[in-house]
Amino acid sequence: MEITVKLEGVEDVKAAFSAKLEEYRAGIEAAVQAGSEAVQADWRAAAARDTGRYADSIEIRNSGLMAEVGNFDPATWYGSFTEHGTSKQPAQPAALPAAEMERARLPERFREVLSG
Repeated sequence: MEITVKLEGVEDVKAAFSAKLEEYRAGIEAAVQAGSEAVQADWRAAAARDTGRYADSIEIRNSGLMAEVGNFDPATWYGSFTEHGTSKQPAQPAALPAAEMERARLPERFREVLSG
């Protein structure tokens, strides 16, 4: 006995899947960008201010599905002392609280992308 199965429309299904995948990718990239902007804004708002230079140095490096928010300016190296404190100055953390706030928001950003 021989059984023959012929699948029709496979190319259409692949094309539709590929299009949906690209739509999801674009949405996730937008969610990552929005999340990194939120971290940057929260960090800047909470950062200790003397001249404001440290807060202004907090930047985003985005590569699509991944983003880094940080103080990448060597001229503001003292930011680490502000964040973690010294023997003479108590810590004034802003980076970790900002990241933790976004950690709570990010799943909803992704849910919105994947459900829409």
